[in-house]
Amino acid sequence: MKRVFTQDDVDAFGRLSGGTGHIHTDPEFAAATRFGRPLVQGLYLLAVVERALDEVTTDWADLRVRFVAPVRVGDAFEVTVVDGDDGTLQVTGSTHETALVGTAIRGT
Repeated sequence: MKRVFTQDDVDAFGRLSGGTGHIHTDPEFAAATRFGRPLVQGLYLLAVVERALDEVTTDWADLRVRFVAPVRVGDAFEVTVVDGDDGTLQVTGSTHETALVGTAIRGT
């Protein structure tokens, strides 16, 4: 699953979730940070990962991820889900670099 987040997307998610920090919703503020652009909220990224998982299977019960790089407004974010050797699902979210990695554990 591939997605490009717009500022409108991030603003709307911020209003609904309370994730309205300046680094997400104030482009002028974000431009002055080391990131240069607003960042997509982590919870928003998790929601996109969950949807990608559900497209593969609804038989997952636990999701563990680690954020390793930011996702900025305007970045193309792609979620890849592959079956792991141990019956889990391996999840990667990438822009031009890996942004998150994780494991979805299948339900029993």
